[in-house]
Amino acid sequence: MKPLKIKISAFGPYKTCIDIDFEMLGESGIFLITGDTGAGKTTIFDSISFALFGEVSGSNRPVPSVRSDFADNDTETFVELEFTHKNKKYKIRRNPAYERTKKRGEGTTKTSADASLEYDDKVISGTKNVDIKIEEILGINSKQFKQISMLAQGEFLKILFAESKDRTEIFRRIFDTDIYNQIAKRLADKTRIAKAELEQLKDYFAINSSNIVWKDGIQSVQPKDVNELFIQEILEKLQQEIKINSEQFEKCQEQISKQSDENSKIEKEIMAQKDKNDKIDRCQKLQEEQKVLQEKQEDIKQKEILIQKSQEIINKILPKEDKKKELEKEISQKQKVLQDISEKIELGKKKEEKFKQILELIEIIKVQFQKYSELKDGKTELEDKIKKLQVIIKEQENKKIASENAQKLEVEWEKLSTEVLEKEKEFFKEQAGILAEKLKENEPCPVCGSLHHPNLAIKSTSVLTKEELDNLKEKEEKSRKTLTDATNKVTEINSKIETLIKEFGEKPDVELYNKKYLEISEELEKAYNQLNDNYKQIMLKDIVIESFEYDIFKEKITNKISKEREEFLKLQTQQEENKKQIDELLQKQEKAQNDYQNTLKELGFENEEQYKKSVLNNLQIEIFSKEIEKYKTDVTINATKLEEIQKEIKGFEKVDLTAKIQEFNNKKQKLEDMRKQQMEYHRIFENNNRILVDLQTNSKKLDSKIKEFTMVEDLSKIANGTVYGKRRIEFEQFVQASYFDMVIIEANKRLLKMTDNRFLLVRKESSERVSDKIGLELEVIDNYNGKRRDVKSLSGGEAFKAALSLALGLSDVIQSYSGGIVVDTMFIDEGFGSLDTESREQAINTLNQLTDNHKLIGIISHVTELKERIDKKIIVTKSTEGSKITVES
Repeated sequence: MKPLKIKISAFGPYKTCIDIDFEMLGESGIFLITGDTGAGKTTIFDSISFALFGEVSGSNRPVPSVRSDFADNDTETFVELEFTHKNKKYKIRRNPAYERTKKRGEGTTKTSADASLEYDDKVISGTKNVDIKIEEILGINSKQFKQISMLAQGEFLKILFAESKDRTEIFRRIFDTDIYNQIAKRLADKTRIAKAELEQLKDYFAINSSNIVWKDGIQSVQPKDVNELFIQEILEKLQQEIKINSEQFEKCQEQISKQSDENSKIEKEIMAQKDKNDKIDRCQKLQEEQKVLQEKQEDIKQKEILIQKSQEIINKILPKEDKKKELEKEISQKQKVLQDISEKIELGKKKEEKFKQILELIEIIKVQFQKYSELKDGKTELEDKIKKLQVIIKEQENKKIASENAQKLEVEWEKLSTEVLEKEKEFFKEQAGILAEKLKENEPCPVCGSLHHPNLAIKSTSVLTKEELDNLKEKEEKSRKTLTDATNKVTEINSKIETLIKEFGEKPDVELYNKKYLEISEELEKAYNQLNDNYKQIMLKDIVIESFEYDIFKEKITNKISKEREEFLKLQTQQEENKKQIDELLQKQEKAQNDYQNTLKELGFENEEQYKKSVLNNLQIEIFSKEIEKYKTDVTINATKLEEIQKEIKGFEKVDLTAKIQEFNNKKQKLEDMRKQQMEYHRIFENNNRILVDLQTNSKKLDSKIKEFTMVEDLSKIANGTVYGKRRIEFEQFVQASYFDMVIIEANKRLLKMTDNRFLLVRKESSERVSDKIGLELEVIDNYNGKRRDVKSLSGGEAFKAALSLALGLSDVIQSYSGGIVVDTMFIDEGFGSLDTESREQAINTLNQLTDNHKLIGIISHVTELKERIDKKIIVTKSTEGSKITVES
């Protein structure tokens, strides 16, 4: 990549748009970027880096801060770069995101970051799209570009003098070797995990082995005892123990089977005799039941006679009694209906009277409602007047506040105006001191041209700088504008008050209108309460006072009175008909009562009471009938069962089974004890067999885990440089050492030329102690005496040559590992001030050799001798209005 032209606008120290034509510097060779400290020399490289990748070179220069502090509000911040790459032209334009003061109004406005790339009649827009395309075209990213194209003295001196530990960090950043460091860490982590898993398996083996049930009891096992020999021995012993467990179980099973057969035989004998005894007992019980049934036979016959006699009497009297009760029930129902009708008639009379009272109240409410409406309208009119009055009062208060604020702002402005005049006078008096500040020995004075400045004017510490004075003027101008705005606001409010009073139409008297409003509010409340009381009397709880409609409500009440009157007449008719029906039923009831009494006398009863006592009622007849039926059933069943059981027990004798049952229970307990013993044998067998299978399975896991741990531990020791008795070099350092060797080879090509073949850089490969980390220490061979020595022993100029050679070598290696990318332009920042004339010439000659392949090298320096030695220059001039650039070719 070779820059052709660049435009830098409002970027860093550059206030306006600066154009640099690199084509004026030629196709190749060295050019100088010179100027005062802080003028913006390195910013030229920053602008190239920003245009390409959206990033600047320094880690302490964030992108959002690149907008120039000198820039005018209208000046846009951007960088536009034209460059060639592989004989193809490109133009890229990029601006950062930044804030600037609004052109109108107060506050700031934001400009979003953007970028565009033009080549081959194509245009790519958008920051992300341009970033992707630039990396695709150049084949390197921002970080690699800075490492290859920008050699800063501070950075490459760090590489030269760094300790092995620090150089590891530098190379990790440059060559992205952290992946090898992470591999070493991962191996260390895997070693810890594998060790923990191995210990866990050993713990598991120890716990399982301790749970084995031996014939001599349980034996405790510790994890430290677990090894391959231990596992082999315990597996063999456990298999023997399980065989013994199995034999014990089989023997116990035979004993249980024999005892179980014996118990079954005894149990059958007991059950057979018990069945005979039960049948003999059952026969005796049936004989006793038969005797009881025979004793009850006479009582049952008497109950049968009583039931028959009672049913004959009831059949004659019951129809007469039912007729009498039916008439009594009907009369009772008719009398209840008559009572309900009478109550409804009385209630209707009361409702009619209430509706008449409501009609009278409606007339009163009509008058009250008219008065209430008039008062309400009057109150609304007063409220409108009071609202207008309140607006006038509020504006008068605003006027007072605005006037006080304007007076305060006027005092502040007068104070600032006086201060500006005084500070401006002091500033112009101190210009000689400001000019003297910039003068340097052996540089001509812009006023008299003298190279020596023995008596410099002294700048007063109390005088403001040009920037501070401008800030003070800006503050005074803002104060004046604020005062004008405040005065205009007072005038505006005053005009508004006059308009409002004119619209009000009379003198604004707050006290008078408040008094009127209070009086009419009291009258309105009184009228409302009267209406509300009358509404409650006519039961209009849900009617809103303002929506009361007199005519509709009156018509509604009148209709209700008419309906109640119609209902009243209808009820009177029903009442007369009901009384007539009751009289007819009473006559029928009297006749039925006479028939009932005559039938009682015919059957020989003097009255109803005698009849009830002599005859069974229906419930008693039902109870006696069920009792008789049950008795007959019981007699039949008893006779049948007794006949059957007597046939079965013929030849049976009752035997006492107590001794036989006791013998059976003893043998049953013996069998239970045998089964418990068998279960214990089975539990031990299952436990030991489970442990055997588990140990056999996990012995393979243990063997595998031991091999895994051994392998991972060995790899971790190698990668982390902790192999016992070996030199300590970690995996990442080993990779970095390979890169370092290539860098040193390339660096020595330049260093030998710049030092007349005296110095040669070499990597230190040994240490006095085995425990020391080695790999990235750097030494120098002095060919004048053939001795090695530390690079820190080099003088300032020698160190610069070595550091520059190292940086150039590093750039070459990075380019070779970036797909063979060739960067046609390189910048070297400072460092030449420490060289003598001969060394400086050697360094420049070395750099000139680099430019043979159409490479352009820019040296950023303010060393005076370089200005005389190098013809092509970019001169950066610093001023109070921002920096400017001129190009000399």
